[in-house]
This record gives sequence, C-alpha cells and structure tokens, in this order.
Amino acid sequence: MRTIQSFEGFQSQKHFLLLDGIRAIAILAVLWHHSSGQIFLNWELFGRGYLGVDLFFVLSGFLITHLLIKEKRQTGKISLSKFYVRRTLRIFPLYYGYLLALLLWAFVTQSPNLEAMLSSLPYYLFYVSNWMPSDEYLIFYPAWSLAVEEQFYLVWPALILALGFYRPALAIVGILVVSICCALGLFGAKAYDINQILVPYRTILLGCLVAVALNTKTIYEKLAKLYANPLVAVFFLLGTVGFIGLQSGPIVGVAQLSVHLLMAAFLIACVLNEDNYLKPVLALSWVRLIGIVSYGIYILHLQLWGVTSKILSFIPSPDLSNSRFTFFLIMTVLSTLVAYISFNTYERFFLKLKKNYEVK
Repeated sequence: MRTIQSFEGFQSQKHFLLLDGIRAIAILAVLWHHSSGQIFLNWELFGRGYLGVDLFFVLSGFLITHLLIKEKRQTGKISLSKFYVRRTLRIFPLYYGYLLALLLWAFVTQSPNLEAMLSSLPYYLFYVSNWMPSDEYLIFYPAWSLAVEEQFYLVWPALILALGFYRPALAIVGILVVSICCALGLFGAKAYDINQILVPYRTILLGCLVAVALNTKTIYEKLAKLYANPLVAVFFLLGTVGFIGLQSGPIVGVAQLSVHLLMAAFLIACVLNEDNYLKPVLALSWVRLIGIVSYGIYILHLQLWGVTSKILSFIPSPDLSNSRFTFFLIMTVLSTLVAYISFNTYERFFLKLKKNYEVK
C-alpha cells in the first residue's frame, strides 16, 4: 500500500494531479451522449453519458470549497470580491464571447431562428437558462448547467462566510436526508418533483460536503486509512460504472442519489491517494489536456456536430459513417482542437489576470 500525505499537506494543496483526468472522463461522457449514429453495444450504460455533467458538479463543489477553506485558513478571511472576480475571469469571457458569436452569425445569415433567439436571450445573459420554459428555442443548450453553478456560487461563499464551514455542512447532511425521503416518496409526489428540480444543486452540495469532511482532521485520518489501498479508486470507478449500467429506465430518486454518492467516493479516492492504480491513465498528458480544456469543449462542441456529420458523409463505408463510435471520435478530436486553440489564444489572457486574485 502507498503512503497518503499528511493532513497538513492536503490542507495546503491547491492542485490535485488526477482532477484533470476526472474532468476528461466527465466531458468524454457528455460528448458520447451528444454523438449520433448506431450504438455499437446494446447496453444501458451507453445511454447515460449525460451523467458526466453530474460528475462535473461534484468535482466543482469539492474544489471550490476546498480552495475557500484554504483561503480562510491562510488569510483568516474569505474575500468575496476576489472570489467573484476569479469566477468571472474563468467563466464569463468564453461564455459571453460564444453567445455574442452566435448572435452575430444569426444577424449576418439572417437566420429564421433569430427572433426566437432574441426572445430567449435574457435567460442566457443572466444565467437563468435552467429555468427557461421547455418550449423556448435553445440556442445555447449547455448553458443550463453553467447557470446552475453560477446561481449556486452566488450564494455559497457568502453563506460559509456568514456561518462558517461546519454549520452549512450539517445543513447539507440534512438536505441529503430529506432528498432520500423525497426519493422514496415519503413526502408525496409534489415533494418528489421539487426534489428532482433541485438535484443539480444537491449534487454540487455533495462535492462541498466532501471538501469540508476532508478538511476535518479526524475524518481525513479515518478516510486516509480506508482509501490507502491503491485499488480503492478502481473499485469505486468500476462500481459507479457498473451501477449506472445495471439501472433500467430513467435514473432518478434513490438510484440517482446513489450514483452521486459513488461519484463522490471515487473523487475522494483520487484526491486522497493520487498514487492509485488509475494514475497511469488519468495522468496521461493527452487525458489531462482534455480535462484542462474541458470547459471550452463543453461550450463549443455542439457547434461542431454539423461539421462532424459532414466529415462522416465523405466516408464510403456505411458501417463507419453510421457508427456512433466514429462520430464520437471525430467530434472529440475536433472539439479538443478548437477548445485548445480557444484556451491558448483567448481564455489564457483572462486566466493570467485571474492569478492576480488567487490565494498563493
């Protein structure tokens, strides 16, 4: 078994080696979900790629909360202004740049959807597209998850600044208990429906709870013993994938919460023991590259759907041109390339500014 770093070493850690690899898993699942063509294996698992967004939520909640705890410990306070500046410089430039590009293209080409696009624009401008009526024209579908995160992080840092870290953590435990009860139908159908609407926020909260738990010395030391074996990360990854694949029909309620708990357990394994048996894959340079530019991939990939279809039309083999796996590979390569260019020619300028507001 490998040695896990001390609690003090974990507390001071800012970058986690395997998190980019986890981001890569999440975005590849999303790309698969949005790929076209015949499924090459008839297994429920291959229809669950949308759960990659849930993995992003858990990871986001953990990392941002961990960095806030680190800031509070090092400086004695949390600067809300610096937090929001960092968040703005990371998220806004590509988000609003892409939205502007979509609108300009619609004006130039006189798109027949222009009127519908303009009517839905306020939802995107103010990060509330997740509350958009279902019959509205979706010009920027991935924005719904970004809206969830921005709404959450508008409140979460201020909440922990006012109440500390442990009282919100207890509240999260309460929310999870209530969610289980709702999922079991104990509070009636109305409560169940409300719970499903709030699931994305709950998923981020779960990641926040992981961060608070791991930044508590007694919990950290107990989990360090449980996760010391490098096989544990493999176990939880396979357990998550296997559980997802064994579900029939929509994954909701208790099954959905179980998936999120398994994701959290997998995340803990990769954070606590970076020298686990998944490291040779998750730390590969090209895997980490996909993770590093995953935000750009997520924003831009649907615009490359048509390009991918066009490329496939030139493939003479019917088996290849109608293969979902082929579509996925081409769209992954194109999306990664475009996101890499965006990251290095556009986003990097704002990321350099962001460093001026980070805790060292």
